[in-house]
Amino acid sequence: RFIALLGQSVQKSSLERHVNDQVYREPWIQCGKCKNHMHQVCALYNAAAYKHYDAPQENFICPLCLCEKGKSIPTTADSKVEENGIKERIKKDDKLYPPCIPTASSIPHTYMGEYLEDRIRTMALQHLIKVEGVSKEEGENVANSLVLRVVSSRERVTHVEPRLLRWIQAQKKFSTSFAVGGNEHVQSENAKFSFPHRSKTILIFQRIGGIDVVVFVVYLQEYGSNCPEPNRNKVYISYLDSVAYLQPRSLRTLVYQQTIIGYMEWVKARGFRYIYIWACPPQRGDAYIIYCHPKWQRTPSAERLRKWYGEMIEQCKAAGVIIHQTNIYEKHLSSFRPLVNTRATHKSSSTRMSATSSLAPTSSKFSSLTTDNKSSMKINYPVENLPYFYGDYIPNEIESLLARLSRKTFQSDRSIVSWWETIWGVTAKATLATLPVNNNDTSEYMKGEAQMSVMNKTGPSFWKFESTVDLNSIDFHDPPGSSLCTAMTPNQRNEWLMRKLATSIKPMSENFFVLQLSGVKNKSKEKGTKKKKRRIVNDYKNHGFGADVSLLKNTILKSDTSDPDPVLPPGIFDTRLAFLDYSQQRHLQFDQLRRAKYSSIVLLQHLTLDL
Repeated sequence: RFIALLGQSVQKSSLERHVNDQVYREPWIQCGKCKNHMHQVCALYNAAAYKHYDAPQENFICPLCLCEKGKSIPTTADSKVEENGIKERIKKDDKLYPPCIPTASSIPHTYMGEYLEDRIRTMALQHLIKVEGVSKEEGENVANSLVLRVVSSRERVTHVEPRLLRWIQAQKKFSTSFAVGGNEHVQSENAKFSFPHRSKTILIFQRIGGIDVVVFVVYLQEYGSNCPEPNRNKVYISYLDSVAYLQPRSLRTLVYQQTIIGYMEWVKARGFRYIYIWACPPQRGDAYIIYCHPKWQRTPSAERLRKWYGEMIEQCKAAGVIIHQTNIYEKHLSSFRPLVNTRATHKSSSTRMSATSSLAPTSSKFSSLTTDNKSSMKINYPVENLPYFYGDYIPNEIESLLARLSRKTFQSDRSIVSWWETIWGVTAKATLATLPVNNNDTSEYMKGEAQMSVMNKTGPSFWKFESTVDLNSIDFHDPPGSSLCTAMTPNQRNEWLMRKLATSIKPMSENFFVLQLSGVKNKSKEKGTKKKKRRIVNDYKNHGFGADVSLLKNTILKSDTSDPDPVLPPGIFDTRLAFLDYSQQRHLQFDQLRRAKYSSIVLLQHLTLDL
């Protein structure tokens, strides 16, 4: 038996059992001036930054000694730096100076980041003046302490998981084998099973005590016009997380919601039509993105999180960003009657269940075909009409249903269990895909192979299962009564899967938001700039960029979902798991403000110094 450990597959018998009770002790550092020892976290000491600047550890000077000299820890905002903002070197004549602490504003801007940052600053200033009653100068200081940056923008591809891929391929091959005269009646003959998209990560910082602290993170997936259906022109807000350090407290909900609302306006201007959100709060103590939240920070319940999204959606409706709201069950699964437990499902295994009675079609789209008319069969694949996003609930639930089918969990549906056992195989070959060793090359993955029995368990999410059965070796002309030619037709099998999925989704359908964006072009309400914007847009059209363009904060946006921002180099923020793994290995915790400052500094130095 093999398991995944630190990016490799190892034998379980080679491991030793231990209790996870080890307490991590923070490392210490000695000041080169006063010779006192202090925690590296408290002293904001990062050994990687000193190594980057060729500064030995003995040259470290603590903040207390700096205060005695009337100095402060230098930052990139206080010194003359290069235009790219990040490679200021220590002066050789000041040997005890620590390396410059980079600020979030030194990270290069993007068009979208600049638009969102200006939005949250403006909304925060208005709230502080009108609601909190602070002075304009004080409000501007607080608003300007907020910094938003897009730290990851990568071209990625979402692939259909192996079980669902095998399910569809087997159905199509079955239809091909019984086609008359080579005429294949398959609705989704040219279906695509790879969905290219642009993955983005947004960070929000606030300057607290002279240090830019991470307070909000959001991961996004943009499936543009070059992506095949059903993902075309859709956006998936996959993950968001926050730590409760943003001050004043009244700005937290405002800043977080206005970031998402501004992003919706941005993608709407670019031609996206739908936004999908899965409201799934973490369990207390779990880490989605940010490692180790404060113990006093509240973990929202599912009801509270739905209410939070509902308030944000109502603001979007009032602003005309969203024209319709629904959930994924009503939009994609409402035509499939959920499977419920009846007396028929509890019959003994010796009694064969009639497929036509248990799986009667619930929609006019699916005809109850029998084995007598396979030659004129037209197979429908309703599962291909479901948006397929990376990390979403639906892809994982479909794989889970098919995995349970492999373990013969659904004993009442013996006909489909027997068919799937022939198509997939009892034992599957599991391939472990790990993070790349070199962060500069995300295309190369280390792979280890192991044998696992899907009869017992499906394994962790990072195990990619491949069937041991070759479809080309299967004779789909088996006589009636075999595992391939049972009373269930392909359409009935497909509908069985959809009804099982509908059964899982319906009880929690309120957690899946489907938001339709307005197709109306953006029109400025500012009379003074209306002619200027029209002139800019017309000039943009005259240069051959097309007629469907919009102007958002002096940025020309085409409605063909093209992105004005470039693709950024690969890094630790490309995926949620990569960022979380980086934080765990380096103990970048946010459970205390002093640790949040240190962790934010390490992240900024990684972004700006390319450590």
